[in-house]
Amino acid sequence: MAGLLEHEVYQYQEEKLQFLHAPEQEPVEDPSVISLRSVNEFITHTAKEIRELYQQWGVMNSLQEQADQLYL
Repeated sequence: MAGLLEHEVYQYQEEKLQFLHAPEQEPVEDPSVISLRSVNEFITHTAKEIRELYQQWGVMNSLQEQADQLYL
């Protein structure tokens, strides 16, 4: 991956999984209070952040170069 080392990706993944599996992260209220609008806003915002990071890191260029090499 461009911009990140493999072990950094796995380290980040492990941190996030530990966070998500922590009992204190369980909802204390009925999860149905989350609106579809909130979910859509979260997805839109997160996708925008990921696109910006990918552009900074050159991930898309790297993936395109790899794809180009596969089809030579």
